[in-house]
Amino acid sequence: PDRSVIAIDFNSMYASCMQQRFPKPATLRHVQLDRDADKGEDLPCGLYRCVLHPPATDFLKKYNPFRTFFGGRYLGTSIEEPLTVDLNEFEIEFFQQHFERVRLIDAVISDDEISHPLARDARRHHAKRKHFVANKNIIASSVCNVPFI
Repeated sequence: PDRSVIAIDFNSMYASCMQQRFPKPATLRHVQLDRDADKGEDLPCGLYRCVLHPPATDFLKKYNPFRTFFGGRYLGTSIEEPLTVDLNEFEIEFFQQHFERVRLIDAVISDDEISHPLARDARRHHAKRKHFVANKNIIASSVCNVPFI
């Protein structure tokens, strides 16, 4: 009754994200921030709810990575409106280059870090795929493109 459950779906991460710092699940905590992120700030490892606005470069206007899924269809998201998104600390650093302001609302963070539970498998899978490509084994390298999770 007097506890909360915090979960991060680590199975849905891209393999490159698995090589980043990963918060230790046993020490996760929720924090209210309600402040702007400072450029170059070393944020604790975790997942941050952010508001991004306004765009500072044309890069995101051209390559908008934010999409909304509704009724079985992907819809484009206008970056001219403030965007509320969940980002890891390393993603915040990237998006600070492309937005004038990154507002940190709250976060699930940890001061302790571990290696991502699937990081070793991701590296091994990538090495296997590179081996097949180098040996011109197209079928085996294509199979390695299928998510290993």
